[in-house]
Amino acid sequence: MDIPPIRGYDPHMLLVPVGICPRVDLIFRDILSKKERLLDFLNAVLAPQKFTNVEVIDPDLKPDVLDQKTIVLDVRATDRSGRQFQIEMQCWLHPALEERMLFSWARLYQNQLPKGEDYEALQPAIAIWLVDRSLWADDRPHHCFEVRDNESGLRLSKHLQIHTFELDKIRRLKDDDSSPRAGWLHFFAEGESWAQVPDRYRRPAVESAMSVLEKYKNNEEDYEIYRMREDWLRVQSIMERGQRVAEERLAQALEILEQERAAKEQERAAKEQAEAAKEQAVAAKEQERAAKEQERAAKEQALAGKEQAEAKLRELLARLGLTGES
Repeated sequence: MDIPPIRGYDPHMLLVPVGICPRVDLIFRDILSKKERLLDFLNAVLAPQKFTNVEVIDPDLKPDVLDQKTIVLDVRATDRSGRQFQIEMQCWLHPALEERMLFSWARLYQNQLPKGEDYEALQPAIAIWLVDRSLWADDRPHHCFEVRDNESGLRLSKHLQIHTFELDKIRRLKDDDSSPRAGWLHFFAEGESWAQVPDRYRRPAVESAMSVLEKYKNNEEDYEIYRMREDWLRVQSIMERGQRVAEERLAQALEILEQERAAKEQERAAKEQAEAAKEQAVAAKEQERAAKEQERAAKEQALAGKEQAEAKLRELLARLGLTGES
């Protein structure tokens, strides 16, 4: 007898998530250092641009996990035409991440030209940054930055491309996009929660990438390396967040001190203005007193002059034998 299926039952629910995070740089590099996976990734995320062959630079690099500070785990590659590629995973936001992106691109572009070579030998340099947090305020997870005129849109050169993919926005998407790009981006955004590749993203390259996670899960030595790297990155993230918080608090304290200094300066200036106004009022009163004194003196002089004139008139009349009587 056939047993009817249980409504709402999903056989995938019984599968255990792989639990290996593809955003840990060691895993990220292991996935994309295989050129078949990298070629599929580039054609997916940079569509409609098309690439036919790439060579990974230092594909078998094995970082010494005991010397964490010297590890560089981005992926660099080139194709037959000489185009340069840099793919990097960034799990936390640095205060100057945008400047670092530009500097890394500039170094990638500069390093392809040996001393004495003509500038015509330069080929495009394409940087791809997968960022685990949101960088920009809009809802678009993908941005491509180039050098263009800000009025006409005229592009200066095709050689500069810096792509950013914000995985935090990818995780929030509620669409049915099953494109190769969506498959890769969702894999890097949430692959650790997958037990297997979801049907709509199932493609050989993504399944191959998923097998890398399974390898690190099932191989004890690889898993230990993964855990050590993950722990170190977690500590680094905590330290950088702590440093960022400390810097923000220091900036706030300095701003408060500056505001207090400005307030005291304003208070001092107000007091000086009040003192100056008081002095001006005293000076005005003094000027008024002096003016009245001058007016009184002038009146006294006028009166004295009048009296002198009358005395001289009386003296003259007396000499003439005249008097003031009629």
